[in-house]
Amino acid sequence: MGPRRRGPLIDGARRELVGQVLTYSPVDRRQRDDSIQDALRRAAARGVHVRLVISDWESEGEAMRALQELAALPGVEIRRSSVSEWSRGYIPFARVEHCKYLVADADRLWVSTSNLEPGYFYGSRNLSLTIQNSPLAGAASRGFEASWDAAAGTPVMPTSRFAPRLHGETPPPGHARYGE
Repeated sequence: MGPRRRGPLIDGARRELVGQVLTYSPVDRRQRDDSIQDALRRAAARGVHVRLVISDWESEGEAMRALQELAALPGVEIRRSSVSEWSRGYIPFARVEHCKYLVADADRLWVSTSNLEPGYFYGSRNLSLTIQNSPLAGAASRGFEASWDAAAGTPVMPTSRFAPRLHGETPPPGHARYGE
């Protein structure tokens, strides 16, 4: 029997790890869990190329600090994605990348209803699947590349500063809500 891997996806990645989530943070709902942050650090330390696309819901606070810390590591690249507002008006809680998946080495895929935050794993009911299937992982990777290459993506650097983008019920000043 070969060496035991500490996890089927992040800790098992050998070459590349790509992923896209709505939100990412080691702190959520007054809980802290650095497990994913630490696993991503370990992956980068062993030479895995890590690329993440995070929605523009992340702009400041602990979440952005964690992303900036990762972005400072060699071999880690992060982009913040902003989907433009619909031409016919503001849509509450919409116009955002809402994907939740990771792909390791183009053959293993994690798909989930969870964002990468402790509250999703410890405080709510969600579903995740980890699948070893190259065609499915390849399809997710192609979707990732489309988001990665989109003009709406902005690199997250250790010194990046982003203005918060409103996604709630009330339209931003000067914007009309769709249908009104």
